[in-house]
Amino acid sequence: MGIGACSRRLPETRSSESARSVDSLNARPVLPDSPAADIDNPRFSALAEAARLEIAAGHLAGAVMLVGHKGDIVYRKAFGHKRIKPQPEAMTADTIFDLASLTKVVATATATMQLVERGQLQLDKPAAAYWPEFGQNGKQLITLRQLLTHTSGLRAD
Repeated sequence: MGIGACSRRLPETRSSESARSVDSLNARPVLPDSPAADIDNPRFSALAEAARLEIAAGHLAGAVMLVGHKGDIVYRKAFGHKRIKPQPEAMTADTIFDLASLTKVVATATATMQLVERGQLQLDKPAAAYWPEFGQNGKQLITLRQLLTHTSGLRAD
């Protein structure tokens, strides 16, 4: 089976006022009325298995994977949950993620790990050791690792 057998054309660009999010592969808006169903393709079964293993291991609650090729979506699949508490809610292919999450992965995590490699930061040391004001209000034992992995117990805004 060729890639084209499971593909759908990406939506055409419309005004940003009608766009709900932006397709990062082509910097075109993904429209609210665009189909967001899973597009399954056996060629990407290793991706699906990796997502399932990471969810089963408790490393993440859920994920959405999208593969584009020459302007077509050739694979799009949702795994796990977008929310666990207070009620579990299944991840859907049209889930919109906060871009602040990307900033952490691309910028903050990279810079932090560079400082760890240089011996200037220790992941298991409390963040308050580097930023004393952070240790207020019962946060004095929260480590950098806990902050980076969302296991500090702090609530998201």
